[in-house]
Amino acid sequence: MTMNPAQIYRDIFLSMPDREVDRDQFVSWMELDAIKLSALQILNSHSLAVGSLNVKVNGKLSTSGVVLEKIKDKHFNDQYIFEVRLNKTNINFGHDFIVCDNWNTVLKYDLHIKNSIKNIFLTDLESYFDIDSTDNKYKNYLAIGKLYSFIKFLSDASNADKDCIFYNRSYKFKIKADENDLNYSIDIKSLEKFKDKDMHREAIIHLMCKEVTAFVKNEIEEIRFSYLIRNINPLITNINHSYQSYVEDYTFDKVRKEYNEKKTEYIKKLNDTFDSVATKMFAIPAGIWFATAQMKVIGEPIHYLFTKNFFVLMTVLCMVLIMILNIWGQRSTITQMNNEYTTVFTALEAKFEEEKTNIQRVKNDVDKRYNKIMSNIGISIIVCIFLAIYTGILFYQSI
Repeated sequence: MTMNPAQIYRDIFLSMPDREVDRDQFVSWMELDAIKLSALQILNSHSLAVGSLNVKVNGKLSTSGVVLEKIKDKHFNDQYIFEVRLNKTNINFGHDFIVCDNWNTVLKYDLHIKNSIKNIFLTDLESYFDIDSTDNKYKNYLAIGKLYSFIKFLSDASNADKDCIFYNRSYKFKIKADENDLNYSIDIKSLEKFKDKDMHREAIIHLMCKEVTAFVKNEIEEIRFSYLIRNINPLITNINHSYQSYVEDYTFDKVRKEYNEKKTEYIKKLNDTFDSVATKMFAIPAGIWFATAQMKVIGEPIHYLFTKNFFVLMTVLCMVLIMILNIWGQRSTITQMNNEYTTVFTALEAKFEEEKTNIQRVKNDVDKRYNKIMSNIGISIIVCIFLAIYTGILFYQSI
């Protein structure tokens, strides 16, 4: 399994005896082996390790350094001691991993919040983190990235400027945090649930914008994001309460509008799917016409004409077969739509029992359209088969 450069850095860093700090580098004299040499070459390719090392031979400092590529197996013994230098950080290198001193440095740059880095090595803690880590601060760091995604979602939904949410006016968020913010857990599942909620989508987005802006309006721009991190649970509670109130106040007129919209949506999807089949069906008559035009009466057994007619027949049969497979694939798509809208209308029936009869009537209308299109698909397949047989008859008559 390939190791991440941050993990490789960790291994070399922890193997450095009597490690010292020299300005922006960690320095140590150490023996090398094939594994360490390979690791240093990888780190050097990421600008994290010096590519030319000072070397002591039998305790005496060599007058010139040696580049990593010139180090061979013969140097892997206690006669050769190399000065290994690791750069202390890659924080400004744009890598997809981070090596730095602590969490405050990671969070200092909003880019690392907006696009969470999965592989991190912190030299002060001598700790490496990746997606499998169970460290609470690391998990909370990833959750902060999800919180930013939530804010960005509301920003886009409210047509606000970057890092802003608009509700009556624009509320700006300065995307910044520090290590103390990592002590607070964030309910990611609830945030994702809000974002992905399909029922009353416009309403829930409106409510979320309202609740978030009301929650932070008394905080200054500089600390709004941090304030959300530390108080996300009360905010989620407020959103849930607002949404519940909205659902309870939902009028039957709005219910009817909603399930009628679903009816229109799914009938359109069903029609569009069959229209795709019908459009492709035009290729079959064209193919038959082409076959008819190409076939010649052989009369006497002339191998060339027979082969030509047979080739035309096979071409049309292949086209018909492909069309049947395509139509059958569309049938599967329509069946999936049937399962989908059945689930949606069942949920509506359970949620609005007073409107159950009307919802069932609307569902029956969609079912009728579904059954009609399934019948049309069956007829289309039969027509394809008939046209294939017709082409075969033409071929037989040409012999």
